[in-house]
Amino acid sequence: MYKDYVFFRGIIYSFLSLDRTLYSVIDTEPISKWNFVEYYLQEHYATFSLSSTNLFFTNSDRSVIINMAKVSDEYFNLSYDFTR
Repeated sequence: MYKDYVFFRGIIYSFLSLDRTLYSVIDTEPISKWNFVEYYLQEHYATFSLSSTNLFFTNSDRSVIINMAKVSDEYFNLSYDFTR
């Protein structure tokens, strides 16, 4: 994680303590990339929920849930959750 002028941003990785399996990644991106990321995800994943501030996608076996969530006028979080 790092900080620019006023906002902490970066990539956070979360691992299970039992077997150290990666189960979540959160990436903060500038809002200017929203349309590009949304387009890419719509081309490669199934959409299962849409709103003006949150978008949810999944892969065919639903082992990955992806959430795009606006956190401010300047940034959004892109979260990947890995299910078992």
